[in-house]
Amino acid sequence: MYTFSVDDELAEIVKQAAQRENRSTRGQFRHLLLCALKQEQLYPINQPKGDINLSKVEGCYES
Repeated sequence: MYTFSVDDELAEIVKQAAQRENRSTRGQFRHLLLCALKQEQLYPINQPKGDINLSKVEGCYES
């Protein structure tokens, strides 16, 4: 598998943030991805029942 060194750097950033915020690495990645999608206005506003409510994701910024 071909990888870039930046991937390793990003993975380390996510791992460190997960430790600081008491989350799993997977949970932290998901949290950061959802926040980024919301900031870029790429996260759908109308979601089917059962999908995550991003407004309840702690630490995400309102745009």
